[in-house]
Amino acid sequence: MVEGVTDEPFAHYWLHASHLYVDGKKMSKSRGNIIYPRDLLKQGHQWSHIRFFLIYGHYRRKLNFTFAKYTQVCERLDKLRNLVKNLSGHELATQKFGARTKELVAKLTLDFEENMNNDPRVKDAFDTLFNTVSKLVTLKDKRKLSLKDSNEALAKLKAIDQVFQVIF
Repeated sequence: MVEGVTDEPFAHYWLHASHLYVDGKKMSKSRGNIIYPRDLLKQGHQWSHIRFFLIYGHYRRKLNFTFAKYTQVCERLDKLRNLVKNLSGHELATQKFGARTKELVAKLTLDFEENMNNDPRVKDAFDTLFNTVSKLVTLKDKRKLSLKDSNEALAKLKAIDQVFQVIF
């Protein structure tokens, strides 16, 4: 209905979730354990970290917020961001390399779509991206990743991040 009134898309993706728990107890006003995103932002937390924490688990499983778990998930995201930054740069190989590199670049989209198209598994999608990007960075460090393959990988990651909206 909103789209009919505004001519703007309301949402591109929907995820339904179970109740949010805080330190093992259901979040509720009556318990006084509500943590609002705006409060986390006021404490200096990044919006992308908050978003990533909320989408990283499986949507049908109970999500238990603890600052220790939140920090761990944020560090995982930051590690991927650093790997992605490391994909570009002046240390890329000048020659082209074999099928292994092309296979890894193609794997970014294939694994993402496989995990997201059938009962969305955001954690699995992210974790496979993390592993594949790690392998690409290793190839780059060995000077076995060409500029063309690096640029293609970055383009695929930017397209994937249209869904996650936390990497770039």
